[in-house]
Amino acid sequence: MSNKSSIDLYGKESWEKLYQARDPRLLDKFEYIDYNFLLIKNIFIKIFNRYAPKSVLEVGCGNSIWLPYLAKSNKIQIAGIDYSREGCNLLLENLKKTKVEGKIFCEDIFQSDPRIIGRYDLVYSLGVVEHFSEPKEIICKLTEFVNTEGLLFTEIPNLKNSIHQLLVWIWQPEILKKHQKISKEELEKIYFELGLEIIESKYLGFFSLSIVAWDNNDRWPKINKIVLPLIKKIVRIVDIILFKLKINSGISFFAPYIYIVGRKK
Repeated sequence: MSNKSSIDLYGKESWEKLYQARDPRLLDKFEYIDYNFLLIKNIFIKIFNRYAPKSVLEVGCGNSIWLPYLAKSNKIQIAGIDYSREGCNLLLENLKKTKVEGKIFCEDIFQSDPRIIGRYDLVYSLGVVEHFSEPKEIICKLTEFVNTEGLLFTEIPNLKNSIHQLLVWIWQPEILKKHQKISKEELEKIYFELGLEIIESKYLGFFSLSIVAWDNNDRWPKINKIVLPLIKKIVRIVDIILFKLKINSGISFFAPYIYIVGRKK
């Protein structure tokens, strides 16, 4: 996804390789035991309980578990857009396995089908905005898909002045360079400048070791075989503990995510 000024720092080729190495994500594996799933799920529950959107679009929908989940939990129309062919194919498999109908637009959002402009009650992105060189520009584009009085929900990893920034810098400094470090205040400023009414903006989660993509590390390949299995066990134990504690909010240094929900006036 790119235009004259906003560049995808990760790059289409990198996304294709990432999705090629993955299997379709099965909803049942996440719904009951994953802390990060629980965090996002609670936001969606609040949105649907309060606003009851009937049409939903996920931007950056490659291999999404959320569109099947939302469709099964609510009587809504779902759609997703992503420029990765591999990612769209994985989502298609997810929809088939969960017996859910939805539309998939496999295209660049900056060259998207005009028929989907201003169509959706809820547009959301999970870990997309931070990959662009101009976050305001990509968020501005997302607002175009939202209908009047509709909602825009943006979630990003908390990688500015946080422990997660430090961990990613230690383990994967090259990947960190492909992310914009955006604070909650900066995200709020973008929403305000775009004329969105901010409904909610918070740090999300108590802590998480899942922000770091532990498998993707070329920095110390010789120690991966020894260290990585232990790290994965620790990540899993921490995740189970946090899931049972069910703590949704957090503070700026430890929270793994930042999210904001705004309404298009």
